[in-house]
Amino acid sequence: MIRSSTQNELVVIGLGNIHRRDDGIGVRLVERLDCDSIADVDSLIWGDSDSLSIANDLLELAKPALFVDCARMGLRPGDWRLFDETSVLFKEYSANYSTHSTGLGSALALARNLGYQHSVHFFGVEPEDVLLGDSLSDTLNEELRQLVGALRETVRGLVAERTGGD
Repeated sequence: MIRSSTQNELVVIGLGNIHRRDDGIGVRLVERLDCDSIADVDSLIWGDSDSLSIANDLLELAKPALFVDCARMGLRPGDWRLFDETSVLFKEYSANYSTHSTGLGSALALARNLGYQHSVHFFGVEPEDVLLGDSLSDTLNEELRQLVGALRETVRGLVAERTGGD
């Protein structure tokens, strides 16, 4: 659900499955972000969304987006990186034609082809454990507070870029 005004400059979207341990880090971070305290920002949780839903929802948003999710980047678990869409290499699953097995790259490509023209960034966190379980791994749980702080500063920076502020 959208929190705050729909006229805001940026929407922060938490992705992931909270029943697969660290795969839920995007959802957990966005839940703790407190977007009400950051001017010009909305937040959404799109846990377990398939690529068609994500593409459709992006078109309905019609504003810049920051996706927050776990990402295998070859880093230490709990490390994070910010990417814009041009620097992200998406792994696609061409062997299976189900909409549930296509990735975020397919969702964004579809939304772009249907007219989504806003900027997209990705805040990726290296997971440790994505097996079944309802809690984050000990490593990510220990890093959670610092990750929320890093995400908050990232969001503020992206809003300042868009509004010309500091």
